[in-house]
Amino acid sequence: MLTGILIAVFAIGIILLTRSITTLIHELGHAIPSLIFTKEEVIICVGSYENLTKSKGIQIGRLTVFFTLNLLNWNSGLCLHQGVTSFFQKFLIILGGPLASLLIGLLMIYMIRDGWVQESLVVVPMFLLVSALWDFISNILPHSQPLVTHNGNVVYNDGYQLKQLLTQRRLPPSHQQALTAYQEQKYERVLQLLQADTLTNSRIQRIFVDALLQTGALTAAEETFYQYFGEQQLTAADWTLIAQIKMEQQEHRNAIVAFDRAIYLDFKNPLLLNQKGLCHTSLTEYEQAINSFSKSLLYQPDFYDSLANRAYALIQLEQYKTATRDLAFALKLNPTYGKTFFNLGLLEKAEGRKAPALTYFNKAKELGFQHHGLEYFIAEVS
Repeated sequence: MLTGILIAVFAIGIILLTRSITTLIHELGHAIPSLIFTKEEVIICVGSYENLTKSKGIQIGRLTVFFTLNLLNWNSGLCLHQGVTSFFQKFLIILGGPLASLLIGLLMIYMIRDGWVQESLVVVPMFLLVSALWDFISNILPHSQPLVTHNGNVVYNDGYQLKQLLTQRRLPPSHQQALTAYQEQKYERVLQLLQADTLTNSRIQRIFVDALLQTGALTAAEETFYQYFGEQQLTAADWTLIAQIKMEQQEHRNAIVAFDRAIYLDFKNPLLLNQKGLCHTSLTEYEQAINSFSKSLLYQPDFYDSLANRAYALIQLEQYKTATRDLAFALKLNPTYGKTFFNLGLLEKAEGRKAPALTYFNKAKELGFQHHGLEYFIAEVS
């Protein structure tokens, strides 16, 4: 029995080791062309999606590699870069990861076939082969299920990014410029570049509607949405868009209905669950809000916005101990998030500690957090 346990532990160790190696190689496939094409810093995360609080960094020139301390998460990886502008550069950077995985897999096949490795040690290259080919296949095939980082940023797999890039390449120049402006959050520029009556591509239609929403043209956003999507079967992205419009119109009950439709089609998306929870919070349905935030954290445990939002609902239900844990974790994940400090102020105020409450409220204000009651709370505890 002891021998069986030792074999199992050894096998798990080999799997963790090979997954960490192939994940690192895959991300280096993205990082190396990024370093070649830009003069900016490049960051590789091995074991997390952008969460650097649990990682140890190794810096080599402009490249920094962060390794998570939790070996069980070393199958996750992300490459962060900026400054890339041309289609050719973007294409090579995205394709670099799958190509690196494929090359490692082919190298392992060559080594095993030609007897470069002793028979007693062949298990290691075999695991590397399987792991590398898994990375290649799972990344090169387009998958529309988004990965959400602890910052709430949405990341898609390499195949989906390549598909979107090639689709964008075929768009008219004005539409390509509008996509770039949208990614840079220049929503007025998006509206200047696009003409509502001429849009047929669903992706461009969505960014046009969202640009209207982001610039405060709520009625126009809703009317244009139904003009584009009112007579067709809606996707998760479509339901999310109309839910966000209803949310901004303060129609939170209708927004919840739309978010439910989006969640049905994309049930692992923590952003949708988080926004649904905010709607319940606005309706003072705190238990339902906590349920939505908890589901969001089930799919992204490090999503600090959901932690801060759940803490707010817990404070309203006077569950201060649990709220304290959520806020402590949220603060560890992002020590500059204003909402966390605001909720810490609410917690201290609720428990009768005015001095620390004032400190937290002022910190939230300093960080630019906006809330209609912030100034009132500051005056109340001063």
